[in-house]
Amino acid sequence: MDSSLPQVGHQYHSTAETAGTASHLIHGITNLKENAMDTPIEAIPTWALCYLFNSDATGLTDEEIALIDQWYTENKVMGITTATEQEGECFPYFSHCPAFGLPAEVVDCHVMVG
Repeated sequence: MDSSLPQVGHQYHSTAETAGTASHLIHGITNLKENAMDTPIEAIPTWALCYLFNSDATGLTDEEIALIDQWYTENKVMGITTATEQEGECFPYFSHCPAFGLPAEVVDCHVMVG
């Protein structure tokens, strides 16, 4: 952020001298929102990971596949990656509110939606 803008709490307020800068920042942020995909972090059930990452439905029932496909389509998912620093590293935990399905062991994942 531009340090010339007076700060009140976490909000920046422009003055007459910085109105042009604020306008430029707002325009830039608007362009980023229009061009960038959202990447929320979702608790994805571990039983669905092979299907989501590798299209491997081994061990899944038709109902589970339909549930995953419905969630994927309804949320306009464009891709999924684990939300960890190191590739191949994940930390499963139990969640009462996974992204879809019943309570289960989950892994936090970045879900790219369009």
